[in-house]
Order: sequence, then structure tokens, then C-alpha cells
Amino acid sequence: MVKNKPGMTKEQIDEDAVLMRAYGNNTEILIDREREAKSHGLLAERGLAPPLLARFENGLLYKFIQGRVCTPHDLTREPVWRGVARRLGQWHGSLPILSVPNGRPLTNGMNGNACNGDVTHNADSLRSRPSKSIAARSPTPNIWTVMQRWVLALATGTEAEKKRRTQLQAELERSFLELDSTNGLGRDGLVFGHCDLLSANVIILPSTGFTSQNPNAEKVSFIDSRCCLR
Repeated sequence: MVKNKPGMTKEQIDEDAVLMRAYGNNTEILIDREREAKSHGLLAERGLAPPLLARFENGLLYKFIQGRVCTPHDLTREPVWRGVARRLGQWHGSLPILSVPNGRPLTNGMNGNACNGDVTHNADSLRSRPSKSIAARSPTPNIWTVMQRWVLALATGTEAEKKRRTQLQAELERSFLELDSTNGLGRDGLVFGHCDLLSANVIILPSTGFTSQNPNAEKVSFIDSRCCLR
């Protein structure tokens, strides 16, 4: 969003541009928008995201990042994946996880009723409730509690849908038991992560030449984060 005055170069237009991000209908079921905005502010304070200019009922305004959208092929190039790793290391090493706003209670899906308890692993049962082990993982919100909310948001209007959600709940439980570890970096083995780092969310910044500190790495920035602890 920028007023295109006659004679302005593309660089000048991009320098003054503002990005308006409007949320899709019902996306708040999966994404805590209040936490997202506060996380963006935390990132901006540390130079890891563009300044947040304004919030409105269903979206945000923030500065446009000049650069080129990364492609899957770009990620196979060493200067790019080195740049991504370097930038992600800044996220993991400098963002304080205690500053992440507390998440909402886990719910049983669309109706918003908070609930606790173990999920059954019996394929014949159609109960799907938040796992006590995942709900107890702290600090929150973390990648496991976010995925739990996604599972619980799935429709259960038909027998097939109920069975699918029960199967996914069991799969999430198994993954949690096999993969969760407190031996990683950060408090309780958790770091502040992007959580949606596909290629299109990586922006390769305009080249200013490699520096002595980064002789083999492109400079990149991240957009569209789904920040949580991981």
C-alpha cells in the first residue's frame, strides 16, 4: 500500500510501502491473533521483523520488506540455506521465551469449551480430548499445544470425521512421546520458533555484496510467522 507518485523508482515505492494483512474467516480457531500481534512486536523490538504500524479488528499493518520471495529451489543453494540458518539462529538465540504471551486454554474445538484429560488410543472410541501430558508441557504456548488445538478444531460431524480426529490425536500423542525432549537449547529445552518456515516465507534481501563476517551467506528475513515455543 503506497501512493505511487510520478517519477518514483521501484526502490522508492518499496521503501515507502506498507503491507496490509487481513485475516481469513474463522482462522482465529487455529491461530491466536492476540499472541501473534504481541509476538510480532517482540520480534520488531529486536530487529527481526518489520515495525508493526497498526492493528485493526481482523488484521495488521506493517512495513513492507524489500527483497525476493524464496523458492524451494533457492533453499538448495548454499548461500541461501546458510543465510536461513544464520537468521534462524538469531531467533533461537536472542528471543526470550518468557516474553511469549500465555496461550489460551486447550479446547475441544469449535465450541470453545475448555477440557482436560487423556485421549483414548482405542480406534473404536470417538472421544477426542486434550492430552494431559501435552497440556502440562511448559512454558506455553509451545509447538505441541498449538498442534493439539489444531487437532481439536477438526470437524466431527460424521463418523468418518470423528474417526479421523481420533486417529490424528493418537498420532500426535505418539509423536509427543517419541520426539519431545527437554535437552535442547533454551529454558526447558524450548526456543522461540517461527513455526511456518516454508520457502515462500523467506525473503532474500537485496544483495549488497558478501561481508567478511558472512562470506558465503545471503541475507534473508522471515515473514508470516506462527510464533510459538519449540
